[in-house]
Amino acid sequence: MLPLVPRAAFPRLIVRGADAAIAFYQNALGAELAERFAEADGLVGYARLTLGDFSLALSEEVPDWGWNSPLSLAGLRF
Repeated sequence: MLPLVPRAAFPRLIVRGADAAIAFYQNALGAELAERFAEADGLVGYARLTLGDFSLALSEEVPDWGWNSPLSLAGLRF
């Protein structure tokens, strides 16, 4: 039996400021917003952007859930 080989990657980014990140990817790369699910308080739990046949998921940082953005983990700051 042949091993299973993934045919595609589907990255998910945890970000601080999901709506700003969505706008950035739309403006900078021409991404299209395919789905966006938010809590009543506006917290983006899941958003999916498409760039041609590539998809990218985004979620808002929620440290209480263990969802930490690179900024919370001392990552790069621009």
